[in-house]
This record gives sequence, C-alpha cells and structure tokens, in this order.
Amino acid sequence: MAVFTLLSHNITLFQRGRMFKSLIFFLLLCISSLHAEIDSEKLSKLNVEALLVKNLSSNELLYSKEAEREVPPASLTKIMTTILAIEQGDLNSSVTITKEMLQVEPTKAGYKEGEVFLLEDLIKAALIKSDNDAAMAVAVAVGGTLENFKSMMNAKALEIGMV
Repeated sequence: MAVFTLLSHNITLFQRGRMFKSLIFFLLLCISSLHAEIDSEKLSKLNVEALLVKNLSSNELLYSKEAEREVPPASLTKIMTTILAIEQGDLNSSVTITKEMLQVEPTKAGYKEGEVFLLEDLIKAALIKSDNDAAMAVAVAVGGTLENFKSMMNAKALEIGMV
C-alpha cells in the first residue's frame, strides 16, 4: 500500500518567501508543542475522525482516538506536496495546462487545456484559494506525471521517517 494515496483535491504547495516562512513557523510550532503536557480530556473533545499523539523522541504513544482507522491524508498531503515543490520546482517556470491536469474534482479555477501559467501563480491558487485544479497542475508540473509525483511523495515520506 502506498504511504500516500495522492488525492488530487488535497494537493497544494507553498511558495518561497512568505509561504515558506509560514511552513517553518508551523513546523516550529509542532516541534515546540511536543514538549507540552497532553490534556486527554481536551483531545477527546476535538471534532476529528482519528488522532494520534506520539512523543517522537521516545516513540511513546501519548494519546489515540480511532488509531487503526484509515483516513485521507488531507493537509499532510499538502505539506508533502509543498516540500517537494520547494525542493524540485522552478517557481518561475511556465506550466501549460494539460488534459491530465484537468482530471480532478471538484475544480475551482476552471482552467482550460493549453492555458499557460507560472508555477508560482498555480501554487498561490492551490494554497490560498484551495483550487484543486491548480494543485493538480502543480503536482503534474513538478512530477512530470501524477503517477511519478505519487512515487516522489512516497520516497520523500520514507526519507523523512514518516513510515
């Protein structure tokens, strides 16, 4: 089973600069929160399908809710796509919308085959407006094909210990 099933409606990227700083802030917040005390009562009230809280240093499971339940990766996919785009993508490159890039539901921007956009602009649309079609275009532009992008995501997940 793939580490990530790439759900095209869950693909977004951060642009360099302000968006990259936001990602760094988010990661620092996550790291600093690892040292916080776990309030099981508050966690149990969260409106989430499943949740795991784990001490990454000791590998100790601190809290779980529906731990075995499979759920779509959602924002995790967005973060992984962001990391890959920052590492692999040339934000100033032109992206021509292809038929493969349009194979996503629901669409928001309504791109047409043959239209040309800067990768940076597609990233902004995917991130800020949550445009699924822009996110798909970014994934295909960075990976060459959707299948290749899935492989890239899985390789990166292994590399950073998410498996």
